[in-house]
Amino acid sequence: MSGLEHERRSTKGVETEAQMHFLRRHDGDEMQVIISDQRMPGMSGVEFLSKVKELYPETVRIALSGYSEISTVTDAINKGAIWKYISKPWDDEVLVQDIRAAFRLMRPE
Repeated sequence: MSGLEHERRSTKGVETEAQMHFLRRHDGDEMQVIISDQRMPGMSGVEFLSKVKELYPETVRIALSGYSEISTVTDAINKGAIWKYISKPWDDEVLVQDIRAAFRLMRPE
């Protein structure tokens, strides 16, 4: 199983409150990149990533969506809540490249 597949499986089905609990539990830890689906129970991915921005302003935030909520996502990008929007279905190679680029933003060469 690739690392990407492992990450997908380890976070599958995690509800928004659990994600917020995870962020609070890791307060003070270095959060480099956070990826969120746009459609989640409790709050949208953009709302979640906006909260992430408040807690970890330096974190690179990526939103995934299979729906055409482009105005919401565009607004979030313009406000700096997310760095990149990736639509579903994605190309795994492109997704991996985007994730690597996000980490490079955190650790410039």
